[in-house]
Amino acid sequence: MHGKNKWLSNSSIQKKTGPNNGTKVVSKEAIRMQLTGALLWLYAWRNEAGNPTLQLYQQKMEEHEH
Repeated sequence: MHGKNKWLSNSSIQKKTGPNNGTKVVSKEAIRMQLTGALLWLYAWRNEAGNPTLQLYQQKMEEHEH
């Protein structure tokens, strides 16, 4: 899943720019989204591949891409 890589690159960019120019809130939000996404994916995967939760998660990821 390429969405994870995007989150990782975003957080490393934020680290470079430093904490004093308003990126702190953004990185917190990015971390929260990453954790939520990981939990959703884990929950869906444990329930089984055809679970509606997984489809909902994939749909959310696609919406983020656009």
